[in-house]
Amino acid sequence: MNRKKILKALTGAGFTGKTLDEALAFVKAENIELKNGATVLDEAAFKAAWEVKAALVIEDEPEIETSAKAEVEKKAVTVGDDDAKPSAEAMLKDSRKAAAEVVTQKAVGIRDPKREIDRKAYAQKIKNTAHLPVGDPNKAVFNDPDQAEYAGAYMRLAFHNLKGFVNYAQRANDLAIVGKASSETNNASAGVLVPPEFYANVLWLTEQYGVARKIANVQRFSKTDDWKRPRKTALLTMQYIGEGATITASDNTYDLITLNPRKYGGLMVVSNELMDDSAVSIADQFAQSVAEGQAIAEDAAYFIGDGTATYGGQTGLKTALPSGAYLAAGATWAANTLTSATLAPGSVENIHPYMQSSWVMSRQAFYQVFGRLFNAGGGNKNIDLAIYSLANPGVNGANASINGDPVYFSQALPTATPSSGVPWAYYGNFQAATMLGVHSELRIQSDASVNFNSDQMAFRAISRFAVNIHGDGRGSTVGPIAALKTT
Repeated sequence: MNRKKILKALTGAGFTGKTLDEALAFVKAENIELKNGATVLDEAAFKAAWEVKAALVIEDEPEIETSAKAEVEKKAVTVGDDDAKPSAEAMLKDSRKAAAEVVTQKAVGIRDPKREIDRKAYAQKIKNTAHLPVGDPNKAVFNDPDQAEYAGAYMRLAFHNLKGFVNYAQRANDLAIVGKASSETNNASAGVLVPPEFYANVLWLTEQYGVARKIANVQRFSKTDDWKRPRKTALLTMQYIGEGATITASDNTYDLITLNPRKYGGLMVVSNELMDDSAVSIADQFAQSVAEGQAIAEDAAYFIGDGTATYGGQTGLKTALPSGAYLAAGATWAANTLTSATLAPGSVENIHPYMQSSWVMSRQAFYQVFGRLFNAGGGNKNIDLAIYSLANPGVNGANASINGDPVYFSQALPTATPSSGVPWAYYGNFQAATMLGVHSELRIQSDASVNFNSDQMAFRAISRFAVNIHGDGRGSTVGPIAALKTT
């Protein structure tokens, strides 16, 4: 563990600084747990590792002529028939070529021409697509060609190594990118932990796609099967005391919020032609697919989970709020009036002013209810509606605002007037009343045998996360979150 390795890992998580103080501040701000193997680094160990210098070894050019002649003599001994012996000149030529390839691979700063072209093309893609919104299939997923190339090569090696040593067209290139020592292992559980560059970008993409990660209290954990934190359910009471009177005892009371991660998985089938593509393209496609699928699963469990196996037994906002939190707001969306814009904000309990309240609804609900009311009111006469542009998103990536509160679009919620009693929009402080627990392990497994006859490879992504709608724990009629439902 040295400074170079620390910077590489932090850069993959979004760090852009260079100094020790900047690195420590970033780790604390992002709540990152640093590990050296299985050992967790405290601040002192982190500082010590930071001071360790990385060694750069430049190897001398091999003795081409000497190694070539030795190879000739070796082959001459093993060939019994003089007529079958290759000429010394031919063998010398082959050995020179092999030695030259070794020199090229080991020389500092020299790259394979095709790899260099791929990297330059990706760097240009990063620049050209910077203005595109997250989720656009043309947008570059990674912010650096090195990260994309490493992640793609690592994953391709991992896929093929799961069944033992498997040779494939791009293996030599991938080994040159990743390094032999860190890639040729077979995981006993038939799973491979993805490299930091890939995992960091999958997390970032998931946060951009998914609404649950933007609004909930996100907690990351990896060491235990569940995660528990105390929740304050009652407060000490301050009371008037007459002279000489006895103080009645009172105290804070607590219970536990538990996050029990559920396992989710997705399967994707790709052609072996894709596996022969450049490493940067591999990383882009895999990261986008896994992140979007993960975000959809999290949003579904968080918003509409009903405790059934479909949602991993998890209960979401649709049924987990107090009964008084579901507010009737018209039989249809067309029947809603301006009262709907203040019904939920006027019903939730008072919360800390520095904690931002927000709305969540589908894009269709926003325009068919609040967009309609805005137009009917002749602009922002009665209600302040702001629609953020994709190039300039609002608070934490919000899509719009109502009376200054950000609005997030989630297509997990109804996209047309739902049946009676079904919630279609939520308002409140989601961080104060909900948690999304993210297990930090992402596993990838591949299998080429199932789709052998179509020359395709299947890969499976496994993740673990947990949803907990815990409210304030004080028996509130509404609590920190309210929902609008059809009558």
